[in-house]
Amino acid sequence: MGEAPASPQSTHLYGGQAVVEGVMMRGQDHWAVAVREPAGEIYVESHDIDSVARRHPIWRKPFFRGILVLGQSLRIGIRALITPLAADTPWSDDGACDSYPGTRDLIKAVAPTQTGRRVQYWLGFDGINGVTEGSLKEMGELSRRLSIGIHGHMSESRDDAGWTDREHGLPAAVYLNRAGVLGPRTVLAHCNWLTEQEIGLLRSSGTSVSHNPTSNMKIGTGVCPVPDLLAAGVNVALGTDGMLSNFHLDMFQVMRGACLLQRIHRLDAQALSSSQVLTMATRNGAQAVGLGKELGAIEVGRRADLVTIDLERVHLRPFLRGKHDNLAGLLAWCARGSDVDTVLVDGRVVVEGGQLTTMREKDIIARVQNTAEAVLQRIDSSERPAGHGHGHGHGH
Repeated sequence: MGEAPASPQSTHLYGGQAVVEGVMMRGQDHWAVAVREPAGEIYVESHDIDSVARRHPIWRKPFFRGILVLGQSLRIGIRALITPLAADTPWSDDGACDSYPGTRDLIKAVAPTQTGRRVQYWLGFDGINGVTEGSLKEMGELSRRLSIGIHGHMSESRDDAGWTDREHGLPAAVYLNRAGVLGPRTVLAHCNWLTEQEIGLLRSSGTSVSHNPTSNMKIGTGVCPVPDLLAAGVNVALGTDGMLSNFHLDMFQVMRGACLLQRIHRLDAQALSSSQVLTMATRNGAQAVGLGKELGAIEVGRRADLVTIDLERVHLRPFLRGKHDNLAGLLAWCARGSDVDTVLVDGRVVVEGGQLTTMREKDIIARVQNTAEAVLQRIDSSERPAGHGHGHGHGH
């Protein structure tokens, strides 16, 4: 027996860190809205956006990493919004972020070709302190002119939240609003340290928040005031964040973590309900990425992005409908990514029987293992003292 909810959508995910995140998530249909690391070689299909990217000079520059993930997303069959975590300040030029001028030029080149496509590029920035106000203003202008979104981090930690106050005398959301970044096409990750004024600005501007509870708990950065945001009318979606800050890119765990975090933080067992987090994971996620009328629910006229869940599991019983309906509770509190049997993206089956139909998982797992071992071997070699021969091994 199976149930078919709309696909949970992660609105903040480091796709490259997961190597091939469609596999790591065991088939859940996720949005990849942040990319920073290589994901493997690119598989070029007959696709205008990719051919434009290949012809563009940025092909050999830092955002080549984003193009790699685009290629893998096309091949796997997931829906993805790929965003460079751009920076352009002198102190951010350490290779960890993408070059803003380069990514800007690439996105300007491909924007006319990507309308309606399953995989697209968005504008984006890493931290507010890594990009100049002039570049933020340009992002806002380009977003409006090209009709594409903006994604970035805001107020993840207390120190992050305090930077704009120290440097500009303004709370972070007020600063971004002055730069023209806030708006219905913008998704801000984390937002853990907010003032009432900022919550009001997020609501009035139509900006969406991507709440990443399991990541925030793992690295101890703060707690997003989700109940306050929802009560104010702010659209709050959910995100997994990356493999470095959340080892399980499982949206069911994220839903459960969101409930648990708010309840213990507020000492209130009613602080956030299972039905609320299910809405955050589906309808709110679709709205955040500008597809609120196309995704997020199973209705006539919407795109066929959905998952079927195998309810013949001990941990998913009893399953009740009608007066004592417990489906939302089962999905938020009991379900796991491994319970997903089938995934459809735009009506195409990309996972069936818990296995990818577009690539061989065993081959990918072997490549991941070999790559990890090769990287560690290079690291060990670079740390070997001068004169240390290859015949000497490291103890473990």
